[in-house]
Amino acid sequence: MLSIYNFQTNLYSLIILLIVYISLATNKDYHIRESRSFKRLIGLASYLLFAEIMIGISASYVNQVAIISHYFFNATGFIALPAAALMWVHYILREANYDFKKHRLIVYGMMVPIFITGILAFISVFTGWYFTISTANEYIRGPLFFVHIIFSYFYIFLGVAVVLWQRRNLAKSALVPMLLFALPPLVAGILQTLFYGTLIVNPALALSVLMIFLFIQSQRVYTDYLTGLNNRRQFERYVATIKPKSAHMNLAGMLIDLDDFKKINDTYGHFIGDEVLMAMSKILTDTFSPNDFLARVGGDEFFVFFHVDKNKTITKISQVFIENLNAFNQTQAFSFEIKCSYGVDLFDYGTYKSLPRFMASVDQLMYRQKHRV
Repeated sequence: MLSIYNFQTNLYSLIILLIVYISLATNKDYHIRESRSFKRLIGLASYLLFAEIMIGISASYVNQVAIISHYFFNATGFIALPAAALMWVHYILREANYDFKKHRLIVYGMMVPIFITGILAFISVFTGWYFTISTANEYIRGPLFFVHIIFSYFYIFLGVAVVLWQRRNLAKSALVPMLLFALPPLVAGILQTLFYGTLIVNPALALSVLMIFLFIQSQRVYTDYLTGLNNRRQFERYVATIKPKSAHMNLAGMLIDLDDFKKINDTYGHFIGDEVLMAMSKILTDTFSPNDFLARVGGDEFFVFFHVDKNKTITKISQVFIENLNAFNQTQAFSFEIKCSYGVDLFDYGTYKSLPRFMASVDQLMYRQKHRV
């Protein structure tokens, strides 16, 4: 039977997740709206809390309807918990821009434990392998309950492994929140397994979802809502952290300005203009590494700070950028080509002394190219 304390804990957690979901669903941020895996994770976590409440209510009565309800919400809960953990893995991969279409077999393979646990959960009505409900409407763990624990922990540890595997494709600021996501359910799961009757896994999962949401909220302050790149505020913060002497001959900067962007907006409309900005964002993220700093600093201006070495020179990066731009223009559906002007240079402390002077020089290089076009 669900205690008043557990009922309140699950209800409050459910309300929090509802608020989080409404906030995401009504947000105009393109990147946030497209995070389908995270929304599904919220939906599954919410269902787990709802199912826990319904299990408690069902267990309070001893009749056929209550027993059937008890069976149903337990069986679906057994499926929803590892499914929620799987959605967390999907969310990490989407944040790392993992190509799901190219690796369909891997994606389908990750769903095998869910399929198995679904079968075991529902045939437990007849076999009692995962659980059974007595004639007195009491829940009793089955002999194969440990399989459910293994599957759930499998996805939790898989998520941690994926974060470490894809760490170069994830934003640096995302690594710690992604790793911490696993901690509350992991600890709660151990306690709930050791102390029979303890019901804290689902609220712990809700806590993890809330942690990721707060991370998203903090990122939103410093992220351009349209392109998902850093915004002007984050750009200025980043520049303030650069030490000119340590950046000498190690740091390069590139300023990109779209040509005839106002004409595109006036001729084709602002929605097409937005698509052009998002396309340029994609071209830049394909050109530079996740460790480079990319920002949209103006309406149609982008600035990139990137580190150079013998394998990554400003000449090579410029060539890759032009190749990616040309490749996009050959395959895109616009009736016009995206064109831009850019300035790029290597920071020389002896020449520039400060970052503002260096950025002003890059700006002048960009305008010289634009006027030559």
